[in-house]
Amino acid sequence: MRLLLRACAAAGLLGCGASGPTALPPPAPAGSVQVLFVGNSLTYFNDVPTLVNGLARSVGDSALGVSMLASPDYAIEDHLAEGRLQRILASRRFDYVVLQQGPSSLESSRTNLIASTTMVAPLIRAAGGTPVLYQVWPHVTRRADASGSLRSYRDAAAAVNGILAPAGDAWTRAFEGGIAQGTLYDGDGLHAKPLGSYLAAIVILERLRGHSPTSPARKVPGITDDTELVARLQAAARAALDASPERP
Repeated sequence: MRLLLRACAAAGLLGCGASGPTALPPPAPAGSVQVLFVGNSLTYFNDVPTLVNGLARSVGDSALGVSMLASPDYAIEDHLAEGRLQRILASRRFDYVVLQQGPSSLESSRTNLIASTTMVAPLIRAAGGTPVLYQVWPHVTRRADASGSLRSYRDAAAAVNGILAPAGDAWTRAFEGGIAQGTLYDGDGLHAKPLGSYLAAIVILERLRGHSPTSPARKVPGITDDTELVARLQAAARAALDASPERP
């Protein structure tokens, strides 16, 4: 919970935690590109929204503004049932809303992801935004589910003419390229180490702003100075993006 609260404070967020208050950000400055991240711990762990924002600034893009609504173990349907998401979308303009839940690789969870995305998409459009599906990775013991996760998020993006951010597929390609699972997975086998979140963030940034995943510097302050490793992660992100159309 302390990690969650730190993530909320760092990104100026709309409300985190199942019982936390909702604090709306000030109106967006003219010319800014506002992005709302909606998800669970796979979004707030290592503060992915702020990481995306920082990477944008590192390549000279200061237009991006990020906010987050994230609660532990939440699916999109949980955010909708709680009602805060609807209130937020009715109160502010967003250019993009990045949606994330679990891997959703099973048939039942795929159906749930598509249904929830279809429910929230009209609210996102009414707020001026485009839905973005942030595809995540399965637990380390269920790596065989990775292709099912990609399919589920691709189908959900296609159902609403949304954008697919195949971060989980970038993880798969990194492992196929010889990067050790422990480089990206945290000790619990689900959450990301900082490099795992970095890999997700460069995929999301490309889909939001068009910046190639190879454009950020290959030294990542506070995470690693291993430029060869970062180059390999950037290549994995590039391969995943090239394999999945922006709009499936």
